[in-house]
Amino acid sequence: MHLSIYLSIDAHLSMYMVQLIWI
Repeated sequence: MHLSIYLSIDAHLSMYMVQLIWI
C-alpha cells in the first residue's frame, strides 16, 4: 500500500490548485 505517498501527493496537488484559484 502506498497510501501515505498518495495522500502526500494529493495534499500537494490540492495546495497547488488552491494557489491557481487564488492567483
